[in-house]
Amino acid sequence: MKEMIETKSTAELDLKATPTSSPIEEYQRIASGGPLNKERIKDIGSLPKGIRYLGYFLIGSLGAMMIIGGLLNFL
Repeated sequence: MKEMIETKSTAELDLKATPTSSPIEEYQRIASGGPLNKERIKDIGSLPKGIRYLGYFLIGSLGAMMIIGGLLNFL
């Protein structure tokens, strides 16, 4: 015979049946602008050249600063 714990419920929990939500969930969704649009991320080449080149420059300079900082750390 199974040993039963008196404080434990014998009913099975169905977590998918009752979705949990917070009172401000709708406001958070509106403030964040909705879900991430993955199709737009794939289309990054369609941005204007000036914005792309500025992005390349900023990311490149950040990488260069990290490399230079790492090298100067060892000197």
